[in-house]
Amino acid sequence: MRRDFPHAGAGPLACRKIQVEHLAGDGKAIGEVLSDNNVLRGIGRALRTVTRDTQWQWDSALAGTSSAMLLLDRMMRRHEKSGQPFSVMGFSLGVKVVIDALSRVRKPFAHLERVVLVGAAVPARAYERLPDWLLARNKGVVHVWSRNDLVLESLYPLVHGPHPAAGKCPVGIPRVVNVQVDVGHGGYERIADHLVCLATE
Repeated sequence: MRRDFPHAGAGPLACRKIQVEHLAGDGKAIGEVLSDNNVLRGIGRALRTVTRDTQWQWDSALAGTSSAMLLLDRMMRRHEKSGQPFSVMGFSLGVKVVIDALSRVRKPFAHLERVVLVGAAVPARAYERLPDWLLARNKGVVHVWSRNDLVLESLYPLVHGPHPAAGKCPVGIPRVVNVQVDVGHGGYERIADHLVCLATE
């Protein structure tokens, strides 16, 4: 999905949304199983089923990130060629798309003013792949995270193991600006205006 927002100073903001909201249903299923004492004996089987389904859904979403990354790469190069300042925002698995695209850039984008990474469904170490030329800019990278993200808390570990998703905590990468918000994974849309301000202020 592409959305063009009004902006102040930083030029157009193009967003590509890769959804993992459907995974929230699996989290609800886990809660229902855990709250019913009559089915606790079958919890191992239930969790294996949820894990398998979550893995399949995650892999399906992940498969789309490669084509999305190529599309974003083309969009960024087109904006750079125009000579107008621009910002990029990634949400959830879209953070992987943004990081993958930026890691391919050899010649620094002079007109890319800010990158905002929201509810990141990637490990914190993925931020180490961000280019130095971007990190060197004042507020060049903004990381938006929430302790209340139950999708990243409950489902991300089923696929990635015990290491938390970056979207659940601040990242310790020098010069990355950490911004904490109080929403769940599906609640970021409600603070879209705030996120756009972070990208364009």
